[in-house]
Amino acid sequence: MDKQWSKVLEIIKDQVNSANFRTWFAQTNCTDVSGASLTISVPSTFIKDQLQTKLYPVLESAIQTVFGKKLNLSFKVDPSMIDKNHDDKFEFQFISTPSKPKLYGLNSRYTLENFVVGFSNNLAYAAAQAVIKNPGLSYYLWGNRGWQNTSHARYWQHPGFCNP
Repeated sequence: MDKQWSKVLEIIKDQVNSANFRTWFAQTNCTDVSGASLTISVPSTFIKDQLQTKLYPVLESAIQTVFGKKLNLSFKVDPSMIDKNHDDKFEFQFISTPSKPKLYGLNSRYTLENFVVGFSNNLAYAAAQAVIKNPGLSYYLWGNRGWQNTSHARYWQHPGFCNP
């Protein structure tokens, strides 16, 4: 039974991302197969609910593939299955980030570092610096049509716009 459940988990691992697998499937176990029913032990009611509502088709399909027939699934909550260190069993994959973030749809030459400040745009420059140096605050950008409000806002929202 353990070999079959391992095969079920391998199939599921290929169908869902690693975070979902670790969260919902890694701590499950097949505890009973009798006739046309299969009992799956889970560590919490929350995991049970997620498996029954959102992930049931994935689970059912994998079980049918391994066991060769459609089985009625039942879930049993067993809190003793909670593994406090279960995250330590998995190797986390860190994705390296590029040294300079991409500015999607924006010209990378237009940054505050090479912005020419003059009498007509010193207020816009000061506002841009205030927005970038105080992230998380709410700002209201107002201007008449044609004053490039949308363009300014688009540049301010990108982390590569400047390095404060």
